Amino acid sequence: MTDTHRKEKMLGKFNRYIFGLVVAWTVIIASLLAMDFFRLRTHYIDLAKNEAIVHFNWITTFRSWVSSHGGVYVPIDERTPPNKYLITAERDIVGPFKRPYTLVNPAYMTRQVFEMYGGALRIKGHLTSLTLLRPENAPDKWEKNALIEFDKGRKEKIELTEISDEPYLRMMRPLIAEQSCLRCHGHQGYKVGDVRGGISISVPLAPYIARQRAEAINHGLFFGLIMFLGLGGIGMVSVRLRSQVVEQAKIEDDLEISEQKMSAILKTVGEGVVVVDEHSTIQYINQAAQNIFGYTQGELIGSHFTVLVPEKYRTAHISNIENYLSGKPSNLFGIRREFDALRKSGEVFPVDVIVEKTSISEDHQLFTAAIRDITLYKRNQQSIIKKSELIQLLQDIAVASNEAPTIDEAMLTCLEKVCAHTGWEIGHVYYPDSDGTLQPTTLWRETSDKMVETFHEVTMRTILKSGVGLPGRAHRSGRAVWITDLAKETNFPRAKVAEEVGVKAAFAFPVLEEKKVTAVLEFFTVKAEEPDESLLDAVEILATQLGRVTERKRAEEEHSRLAAAIEHAADTVMITDAHGTIQYVNPAFERIYGFSRSEAIGQNPRMLKSDRYGPEFYDEMWKTIRNGISWKGKFINKKKDGTLCEDETTITPVIGVKGKILGYVAVKRDVTKEAYFVSAKEFFASVTAHELRTPMTTLGIVKAYLDSIETLVKDKDNYNRARESMDISYMHLERILTLTSMLSDLNKPLVKKHFGPGFFNMVITSLVDSTRSLISDEKRTIDLNLTLSPEFTNSSFNGNQEMLSMAVDEALSNAIKFTRDGGAVDVKGYIEEGDFVVEIKNEGQGIPKNMLDKVTEPFFSLEDPMKHSSGRHKYMGGGIGLGLTITRLIVERHSGKLEIRSEGEKKGVTALIKIPVDSSEPPPDSF
Repeated sequence: MTDTHRKEKMLGKFNRYIFGLVVAWTVIIASLLAMDFFRLRTHYIDLAKNEAIVHFNWITTFRSWVSSHGGVYVPIDERTPPNKYLITAERDIVGPFKRPYTLVNPAYMTRQVFEMYGGALRIKGHLTSLTLLRPENAPDKWEKNALIEFDKGRKEKIELTEISDEPYLRMMRPLIAEQSCLRCHGHQGYKVGDVRGGISISVPLAPYIARQRAEAINHGLFFGLIMFLGLGGIGMVSVRLRSQVVEQAKIEDDLEISEQKMSAILKTVGEGVVVVDEHSTIQYINQAAQNIFGYTQGELIGSHFTVLVPEKYRTAHISNIENYLSGKPSNLFGIRREFDALRKSGEVFPVDVIVEKTSISEDHQLFTAAIRDITLYKRNQQSIIKKSELIQLLQDIAVASNEAPTIDEAMLTCLEKVCAHTGWEIGHVYYPDSDGTLQPTTLWRETSDKMVETFHEVTMRTILKSGVGLPGRAHRSGRAVWITDLAKETNFPRAKVAEEVGVKAAFAFPVLEEKKVTAVLEFFTVKAEEPDESLLDAVEILATQLGRVTERKRAEEEHSRLAAAIEHAADTVMITDAHGTIQYVNPAFERIYGFSRSEAIGQNPRMLKSDRYGPEFYDEMWKTIRNGISWKGKFINKKKDGTLCEDETTITPVIGVKGKILGYVAVKRDVTKEAYFVSAKEFFASVTAHELRTPMTTLGIVKAYLDSIETLVKDKDNYNRARESMDISYMHLERILTLTSMLSDLNKPLVKKHFGPGFFNMVITSLVDSTRSLISDEKRTIDLNLTLSPEFTNSSFNGNQEMLSMAVDEALSNAIKFTRDGGAVDVKGYIEEGDFVVEIKNEGQGIPKNMLDKVTEPFFSLEDPMKHSSGRHKYMGGGIGLGLTITRLIVERHSGKLEIRSEGEKKGVTALIKIPVDSSEPPPDSF
């Protein structure tokens, strides 16, 4: 602003001030004059009112006097003729000297007085009523309204009005009926206390107005003189002040230039600047500081600086200033520090402050604080730190979970590190079933607090469906879920126990393997925690990251299991490339064929070729597998030592992308011994059956011959002994023939042994009864006990009764042979888990544990072969080792199972024959 402009502005402002002062003085004098005029008018109106009241009081006094005397008699003349409206017996009388008199009542007297007033004093009076005797007394409009109001309780009515275009003050008051009034007006129905009319007094205002105007002129002249003197004084003062305004304009111009320079500097600084004095009173605050603290300059100037300081720091701030002012050493100045400041909104926020001091005088100092709001900086710094910590967390979990030997270990690692990072007390893993049902696991990270143990116990009993509870929501959505207050969460089955133990907040996230949830990790804390979006974002990254780890771990575990299975498989496994070059063989290959792994890898499978097959056999095999079809068949291969072995082989092509064959997997099972055993068994059954039939035929002829000559024999004793021995031999040979025939039949694949309905209890009962007879004949003292459950007795089965009877007979015979005399054999029949169970238990010699698996093998026997001929149930009698073999084959033909149990030698044996209740006839080639 230029000097001229400022001068003109200040002079204009000064002139407006002087003009305003003149106007104000004029308004004041005018107001006082108006008030004085109003006072004068009110005064003269009051005088007129008082005059009306005086006249009214005179009239009412005269009326009361006349009324109290019952009226007065006056001579009759022109002015006072008899009152024709006065009805009374003594209205007119004749006085002394025979002069006539008439009665003047108060109303008549009042009318004559008002007539006199109207002439001499110009004061008008009127006696009137709403109930008239004399029509001339009728009220005008104003009086009528007043009378109506008197009937309603009003006591007086005064108004300024005009009569015949002249100003009057009219006053009217009611007349109340008294006892003396009833003499004249009793016939009108009045009672004492009634309003029977009113008297109005009208006082002319013209004399009063004239006196008011004369006095107003004098007062106006007086106030005019005062106004002139005031305006003169204002003019004289304005002349003197005008020169001072011009000088002030120059000073302010200089100051403004200085302030503009300072303001420009402060505005361009970009920092908040606050200037306070030695009393911590704010003297200046720039716009940046106003923006920082939320105050306007007017709100802060003159305030104590502590309004910008949080309450807990105010005492320390005041103490630091006082220490400095008292001369104590201070480090307040020249160093940037971080403090907490206070906004107008009450928000506490961080600032960066540097303070400098300026001495204005010996007793006056200023302190200037340059302030920067570092909220965003701090927030960004904390965000960077938090993100760095989360990134480090993800890296740590990635490394640790990759190094974990199992998926469970990887999960535990994640629980531990997330809890350590967040400070949360509890972490747990749920695994989903195939149907999505979430099962609790033993994978926990928790404190040992007793209350937390209660939460643990409830969780271990809580199985959740997808979508139910915290883990269920994470499972269904595939996203992280946060619950701020578990006690108020409706979809959280463990809310009650959470509230009891003090667990408040929780979050959970799924582990995703290609969008499939394979686990849900949940975390809990006893603190109230609002959702942490950064943490939720991080765990969602972790969900995918951990999913890749678990997917790889799962594949590694599967590969390890597969590799272990192949490595420990009893069958040979060979893997080749697409050209047939061997890339892998398992230990079974080395054991069976004699070639080491290093010798086989890189070779062709033809190294095992035995020259038993022509080229067309191999061509057909290669044609099949090259078309992507598995090949199954038998090979006779040659081992490293030149010996031959028979293999059951399955070759499966490994097919890659777009149907390309990458290699082949061959699984070979050595069936050399099995083939030899089957051949030997068939040969034995055939030969044994053939060889036994010949002596049996001969014994049959001898038996028939003995039967025919029995009556001719004289030496009966020797005959009978011979006959008995022959019968026993025949019986045993017949049994052996039956067994071998059945063994032979069982090995014929197309034999017809039809199944049919029957009752197992009848088979068992008949067999036990016949066995009891036989052991009695053989002089054995064995308790043979039979117990059948009602369910067993009443249930039918589908099977071959002859075969089942033989199977049970062989097992029972073995049990008796290995039981000493005086011992017992218990036979029980019951149904268990859908099977008919025949349990045969003895108290005999028992079976060594290392021989339990061999007792059902053909030709294996623990018996004494030297006692074979001594009887079927003789103690430790010998046998050929086919009994339990026959039993096993028959039971297996019925889709059942034979179990032999023993705790060891001299601890007895239990044989369990289990036949399915719903057994059906097997196909003819099932053996």
